[in-house]
Amino acid sequence: MGSNRFGQLGWGEPGLDYCMPQRIEKLKGVKVSRVSCGDTFTLFVTHGKELLSCGKSPSSLISKEESVSYSLKNPKCLKGKPVHYVSSYGENCIVLAEDQ
Repeated sequence: MGSNRFGQLGWGEPGLDYCMPQRIEKLKGVKVSRVSCGDTFTLFVTHGKELLSCGKSPSSLISKEESVSYSLKNPKCLKGKPVHYVSSYGENCIVLAEDQ
């Protein structure tokens, strides 16, 4: 629930606010171990150590062409790298991943 201006809730109509909790259908069957919310994005770490994002993600994770996503995305810069931890504040995030 909250603002979905940039699709950061992972569901619903972008640009609208929602006041009731909702299940994120795009995560159905996905086991999530961590969630971190910034001002305009949400990051999810799965049990499989994959990072998923939705909303207007930080530029350090996503290129300008793909900066706003209303669906869950795996940032290209982290594909194939196991993610262990994520933390967000405002427009920033820290991701702890293995470099293989």
